[in-house]
Amino acid sequence: MNFKFLIIGFFIVNLALTSCLQRPRLTKKELSGFNVYKKNDTIIFQNLFTKDKDTTIITNKKKYRNYEPMIDMEVIFHHADIEYKNKNIKNPYRPETAYMYSLCKSSYNPVNALEFEYLYSDFYLDNNAETQSITLFLSDKKIENAYLLIYNKPQFSGANENSPNILYWDVNYGIVKYITFKGDIWERINW
Repeated sequence: MNFKFLIIGFFIVNLALTSCLQRPRLTKKELSGFNVYKKNDTIIFQNLFTKDKDTTIITNKKKYRNYEPMIDMEVIFHHADIEYKNKNIKNPYRPETAYMYSLCKSSYNPVNALEFEYLYSDFYLDNNAETQSITLFLSDKKIENAYLLIYNKPQFSGANENSPNILYWDVNYGIVKYITFKGDIWERINW
């Protein structure tokens, strides 16, 4: 009888160690958006018309895996999340923070896109996205190979007139410029 408990105990400890020690298996390409920012990075944008400034702070970054062995032995979820804080974010569930970048991959849902949100607009950088690789001239910097992303806002969306309609993404700097639905142009001014 003690032998059965020993075997069961060994199985539980082995399962716990196996699930805790494995790191997320996300590719370098999948993590390209995740690796752009570090925790506590400060990104400052300036409105080209009014000269107002807006600050975004990266508050948290994490990679983890989620494994439910009692539900399904084959499904392991790999996650990479970035949270940020901005005065324009009003989130009743997580005051003052929102997810900028959230990647989830499993055997049932292989990821093939960079997906992120900024100020209530969702953007996808994949083969189906409306993208153009362009050279972007900002007020104080030239960006080679920036991606122009367009958010086609659905009818029931959290996006508002101050949310980005067009966003420029660079693999080295992340968000470098955006144009709101209202038509305001915001450029990053700190590098």
